[in-house]
Amino acid sequence: MRRFTSLPALVAASVLMLGAAGTAAALQLKSAQGGQVRALLVGINDYISVTRLDGAMADMEDIHQALLKAGISEDKIKRLANKDATRAAFVGEMEKLLADSAPGDLAIITFAGHGMRVPAPEIWKKYEPDGQSEEFVLANYQMTGAGTKEGVMNKEMKAWLSRLDAKGVDVIFVADTCHGGGLARSVNPVAAPLTLRETRAVPKPGESQLVPIAMSEKEKATTVEDMPHVSFLAGAKRENVVPEWVMPNQPTRRGALSFAFARAIENSIDAGAAPVSTRGALFQYALQKVSETSKGQQVIDILPRDPKARSTPLFRMVDATVPLPAVSVPDAPPPAASIKIFVLNGTAATLAAVKPIAAFSTTANKAEADLIYDAGSGNIINNQGDKVAEHVTPANLGGTIDRTFALNGIDKLSLKTALAISLRAGGKLYTPRDTPVIEASGLNNQFLVVFNIASDGQVQMLTPSVSGSGKVESDSWSYQPSVRGPFGEDHVIGVASPVALSDLVEWLWSHNEQPVAALVPKKLAEVIAATPGARIGSVGLFTSP
Repeated sequence: MRRFTSLPALVAASVLMLGAAGTAAALQLKSAQGGQVRALLVGINDYISVTRLDGAMADMEDIHQALLKAGISEDKIKRLANKDATRAAFVGEMEKLLADSAPGDLAIITFAGHGMRVPAPEIWKKYEPDGQSEEFVLANYQMTGAGTKEGVMNKEMKAWLSRLDAKGVDVIFVADTCHGGGLARSVNPVAAPLTLRETRAVPKPGESQLVPIAMSEKEKATTVEDMPHVSFLAGAKRENVVPEWVMPNQPTRRGALSFAFARAIENSIDAGAAPVSTRGALFQYALQKVSETSKGQQVIDILPRDPKARSTPLFRMVDATVPLPAVSVPDAPPPAASIKIFVLNGTAATLAAVKPIAAFSTTANKAEADLIYDAGSGNIINNQGDKVAEHVTPANLGGTIDRTFALNGIDKLSLKTALAISLRAGGKLYTPRDTPVIEASGLNNQFLVVFNIASDGQVQMLTPSVSGSGKVESDSWSYQPSVRGPFGEDHVIGVASPVALSDLVEWLWSHNEQPVAALVPKKLAEVIAATPGARIGSVGLFTSP
């Protein structure tokens, strides 16, 4: 695509890093106030009456393993999985968490599973402006009879959170679920369908038998904004949904928020000279990583929204008083051997002449494909249902394969860091009538390199110029590309550093407008290894006539 033009000078960009390279021995996660860390983790794939999920159990276990790596002992972590996630068990564990936690402790609560919106119970209807309440759906939930009790209402969660807050306990609540809304862009029907973590069917009026926990009028009216010790991350805002996404090297689809939170915990182990993580650092990391994972389709919600509350410290890594016990953690799966392609309106033989730099293979299973190639129309669809490229022939398909390989590698490299770069209007589908703006913020006296990877695998350098240093001095950087054909996806990559990245700039300009996307991850890995504090972020721009 040719909608990108290189820029002669930089303005600014924002970065955030939860951890720097270099793991210290025997570090342990503690509350910012020095107290103990306790966790209640819920993951439900198997429901008796609503759609089965693929990745909620993996989300729970990923966070569990991250906490173990961070030195949290098994007896401080409670997991409720599948059929064990009953209302009685959840209520009991929340009450125990409240009783066991002391002032200065940190309570981590995560939920991966279905959510729904239901008519608000009469007892707190006046506190719900739209007359609707959110409900977390437990494994044995049913739309009629006693099964309607198997849920947890949002007001109940807020009551427990307010009690922990009043006790002086810091809380991180991660709700990787949703209650309504839609995606930022429509999904191409050619792609494998997405599984959504929402239940749209609800019990008939008066059918629910759930009896909420007792709470005061003050607790009924409270919000997270009223709780200085509570940090809340939700998988989506009301206008969005929470899909389960395909992620490189993950055996199942996953929740992007849970995945990001687990990485944030792991990054703290590598914090080195910056052992304290703030609320703002956690929020910004999660926002950026979920946006990158979903390619702008999913927008998480965070509370409190007051910028002044972002400097609040949440947790710190400290030297353990005794060596930490060995944690048995499965080895990470090896990188994918090849990009998998599902051929529509053709056969594997259709791709016989395709010669990318990266390896690829064909698959008969659409659900496991990285790309779907429609040999009839020439369109390429990714595993999230977006059209990546159009008018593609086998002769130039190799560039798109290389591009996919590159983005997978860049996503993996960027897990330790978060360069805040996004589209001002979010991840919508842009047309020639739109004026998209790519922007980044919060970087003063840093060095920034920005380039595009087009749908055909071309690397297109944007900034700095051939002789520029990339030094930025103001607080924001923005760029407005034009929207014109060929339509599909461009992917803008930003790299920020406390020192000039002259070698990277030279390499990118020497490969400018060449189809060498597959070489980019190796080059960026070299830059990260040689440049302490280097950070990466990316944003996808999807276009259509």
